[in-house]
Amino acid sequence: MVDEYMNSILYLMTNQRVVYDPPYDSPIEDLFAYNMAKYIEMSVELHRQFEIKAICGQFRIDFVLETDDLRVGIECDGADYHDFNRDEWRDAMILGTNNIDFMYRLRGIDIYRHIDDILYVISRNHPSLFSQRGLLNLASLANEGAQQYAPITPFSFLTIRYRDENGRASDSVEIDVRQRCIPRGMRQPWQTYFNRARLKPGLTLDELIMDYKGETEGNTVTIENG
Repeated sequence: MVDEYMNSILYLMTNQRVVYDPPYDSPIEDLFAYNMAKYIEMSVELHRQFEIKAICGQFRIDFVLETDDLRVGIECDGADYHDFNRDEWRDAMILGTNNIDFMYRLRGIDIYRHIDDILYVISRNHPSLFSQRGLLNLASLANEGAQQYAPITPFSFLTIRYRDENGRASDSVEIDVRQRCIPRGMRQPWQTYFNRARLKPGLTLDELIMDYKGETEGNTVTIENG
């Protein structure tokens, strides 16, 4: 088992470049990096803990996949450490920097159970991130439910549903996607949040959320700086 594991690591070290480079900050990040490295196009950079300065603070993204004209952020979310509303605000600040084109949020349980289907969906949205061999392999490994996925822009909340032999729902994959460039005439909630931050300079992310919540709920919230 150890020899097989080491051979896999050596396989992922090609063209004098290490793609999979443990240790990572969490088991789900390790699992994502290990599997992504098997299918990645070798010209693509896989950055880990990518730092980005936003309008209301400094943030780190678990992974960023980068080509000459594309940056895709990946967050691997363990259920115990993430709040959907706060994550949406955080992604808004990141996308508003214009340094990240897409943000994907992946549930830890989905990474454990259905990593090939997750990567297949990402490969359909961004084929340039994957080698030709990787695209073919993912297409053959993806579950029937995942294979029915067809990209529709703007990308948003994606769900893959699984059914048992009796046709009953048995499991699902949920992928939250936000993108920087939105087709004319369309909007995503992150744009509202980022515009809010521009009108409230100097507030932290949590202060922005509290201030917005107070106004939308009809309450008065006072933020003291300094």
